[in-house]
Amino acid sequence: MKKQLITMVSLVVTLSVLSACTSNEDITFPAMISPLALDVETCSSQAKSDFQLGVAAYKDKKYAQSFELFTKASEKNCANADFYLAAQYYNGQHLSKNLEVAKEKFKQACHKGLKTACIME
Repeated sequence: MKKQLITMVSLVVTLSVLSACTSNEDITFPAMISPLALDVETCSSQAKSDFQLGVAAYKDKKYAQSFELFTKASEKNCANADFYLAAQYYNGQHLSKNLEVAKEKFKQACHKGLKTACIME
């Protein structure tokens, strides 16, 4: 059941990312995805708190705060945080839009185990 849920969520996120990439719109995350639904096991226990706080800040459009929290979580080996950082670079949220850095962040998330990010490599 857990694998099916992760597969379904990954598919939804993948389709969301792909549609955003082809339409030049911001990358957004479906409302039904909980902060840890991307793949909980891709965040260490030390990084989960920073990641969850980052998601809350991101949802509130507090992009400077979310960027800082996702960066801290990424440094603690959280692939989910790399995925959100990629979205912030892609969308130009709190910083200049940078597709090269976004692609690198997606790649980092993939290499850390977040399969959803592998489509962006």
